[in-house]
Parts: sequence; C-alpha cells; structure tokens
Amino acid sequence: MDVEKTMQFILNHQAKSETEMAALREAQNKTEQGLQRLERLVEAYAQAGSIQMQLHRERMDAHEAWMSTTATRMEAHEAQQKKHEDEFQAFLKRFDDFIRHQRGSNGQ
Repeated sequence: MDVEKTMQFILNHQAKSETEMAALREAQNKTEQGLQRLERLVEAYAQAGSIQMQLHRERMDAHEAWMSTTATRMEAHEAQQKKHEDEFQAFLKRFDDFIRHQRGSNGQ
C-alpha cells in the first residue's frame, strides 16, 4: 500500500536526518573545541605580549634612568673640567706675569 511506502519513506528520511544531525552535532562540537583552543592560544599570546610590553617598559625606564645618571655625570665632569681649565689659565697668567716681571727686573 501507499501508506506503507509513505511510512517507510518517512522512517528512512527521519533516520537520514538523525544521522545528519548527529554528524552536524559532532562537527559543531569539534568546531567549539577548536574555538576553545584558539581562545586559549589568543589569551596566551595576549598575556605573553603583555609581559613583553611590561619588560620593555621596565628596560626603557632603566635605560632612561641610566641616561639621566650619565647626563648628570657628564655635566659634573664638564663643570670640573671647566674649573680645572680656569685654574690652569689663572696659573698660566700668573706664570706669564712672573716671567714678564723677571724680564723687567733683569733689564733695569
């Protein structure tokens, strides 16, 4: 009868649909697992990037502190060098005055 064929068609179609739904659920589960792995990877990379940025900031801060200390030392060294130069120039002037005085005294 047609009813039996219709019932058989419906049962076959239902079985096929259930098989396809099971395959879709399996694919969806695999996709969700993949997305979870991807999320964990993204989080790990983001955390690693954040750590690297913090290390970079710390290194930059340390470098800036070193540069500031070096600049301060250079300024102090330049001031000391200027002082020595001024003292040496004063010595040379006194020495020159002394020599001129000696020449002047010997000539009289």
